[in-house]
Amino acid sequence: MKLTTRTRYAIRAMVYLTRQLPRKTLTLKEIASAEDVTEKYLEQIFLKLTKAGLLKTVKGPGGGYQLSRKPEKIKLKDIMSAVGESYAPVFCVADRRTKSCPRMKNCPTRPYWFKLKRMIEEFFNTHTLADISKNKRKNEPPHPCPPPLKGEEKGGGERGINVYSTKNKKKDHKNR
Repeated sequence: MKLTTRTRYAIRAMVYLTRQLPRKTLTLKEIASAEDVTEKYLEQIFLKLTKAGLLKTVKGPGGGYQLSRKPEKIKLKDIMSAVGESYAPVFCVADRRTKSCPRMKNCPTRPYWFKLKRMIEEFFNTHTLADISKNKRKNEPPHPCPPPLKGEEKGGGERGINVYSTKNKKKDHKNR
């Protein structure tokens, strides 16, 4: 499973808001700058989070965004649902009504994909903003998830799993 950029940014921004407590209200510009996200993109994400009841807006001078609930009450699953993330590791288990694969009735792997989907859902349902906001490594860089260097990303795709390798491509090919 690969989380979408929208989901990663939503979680990062919500963690940033959590880490700024007890200061409750932050501007979009401040959050976007701190998390290295464009204001326009973050605004789209925050509209979804606000509509889902995870954020609230404060108008006027000193206004901005704030969490609508305590961080202990906001599960990662809530954030993912708000921005439209799927827990499905493969498309055929995204929705039980999906009929897009001709092998669905006889597929020996499909029950395992459902099991994996439930495990992923459970993981995101048991972790809160408070949990990950406490998780800070010593000497943590400001942006702990830099993009992979050119040529390091293998596999994956939009919904796939990405594996990062620094091995020589020719050498790696010979080892298969």
